[in-house]
Amino acid sequence: MGTITKLGVVFLIVGAVVLAGPVFGFQSIIADRGVNVGTAADDNALLGLSEGSDAVVEHPDDEEVVTITNNLDTPIDEDDFETTVDAGELEIVEEFEFDDELAPGGETGLVLECGEARGEGSEEVTVTVESAAAGGVEITDVERTYDVDYDCPGQGTGDAEFDASDVGMDDPEQQFEFDPDGLTNNDDAEILLNPDGDDVEHSGLADADVEVIDGDGDAEIDAEGERIIYTLGPSGQEPDTIVLELSNFDIDGESGDEGLIEYEDEEEREDSDTFEVYAVVVGEGETESGEIDTDGDVSIGDDATTDDEVDVGGDLAAGDGYTASDEVEVEGDVSIGDDATMDDEVDVEGDAEFGVDSEFSD
Repeated sequence: MGTITKLGVVFLIVGAVVLAGPVFGFQSIIADRGVNVGTAADDNALLGLSEGSDAVVEHPDDEEVVTITNNLDTPIDEDDFETTVDAGELEIVEEFEFDDELAPGGETGLVLECGEARGEGSEEVTVTVESAAAGGVEITDVERTYDVDYDCPGQGTGDAEFDASDVGMDDPEQQFEFDPDGLTNNDDAEILLNPDGDDVEHSGLADADVEVIDGDGDAEIDAEGERIIYTLGPSGQEPDTIVLELSNFDIDGESGDEGLIEYEDEEEREDSDTFEVYAVVVGEGETESGEIDTDGDVSIGDDATTDDEVDVGGDLAAGDGYTASDEVEVEGDVSIGDDATMDDEVDVEGDAEFGVDSEFSD
């Protein structure tokens, strides 16, 4: 009798170890009776996680870096599947998306792009399967970390703290800001508008205008029509940030495209910045008095105002302090910063996100 009791205790302890361990590479599995479990590599597990072979995130493309495969015999419903991802400086384009259900053998991926990553390097990307359930099996709280390589040469080193604003396709204007630290009187800083390999191009530059918004020097477009050359003033009394504005040109691209601008100067500093192309852009602090009606995306800067109706077929992004005096209707997603004032009806078909202290009409 004593022997039987001791054996029973041993069997119970062994069983507890098997269920509490990282079965199939996961921290927690809850299964109905009759489900057989054992050890396996992550890519062969009940829910397989695999890292893309030689996957490198390169500007301006995106890249699938992690794939989840449903190795169960039953489909996973989208309502029973939840993940979170920390991609660091990289930007999430798609996070394990699928429609309705993920069939047995079906795959879904994590797709990333450069985002704020700069130069060449590696970023730790953490994927957590919060919950996945199907066929009486529930997998919870699974966390994996991957080292994802990136090559974002267009993102520069950041030495000059160069920034390029987004640009609208309708009567485009674009501002460029950079730090002149280390430059002296009559030194040149150059802004390359159409780097090799860039999908978005500035055209009509022979007739374009460049204005110095903040700075003591002069700016012009070179004879080849490829770059802006800013020459610091002879006094050397430059502000902390030089601001230039380019106007009277065309953008060859489509709403939603991403472009690239590169910077270099006589101190051998190099930097660059990406920008988004929108159908319409209302700049920081500007007031748009006319109606906005477009099938594309719209960008509205901080403290900007739209006095007439806004009808957007794509997405709408607006900064802090945005005021909409008339109706806003958006077919896509809306992202608006803090302290927005919406004086009329807001109709959004996609996802809507408003910052703190935003006010809406009754």
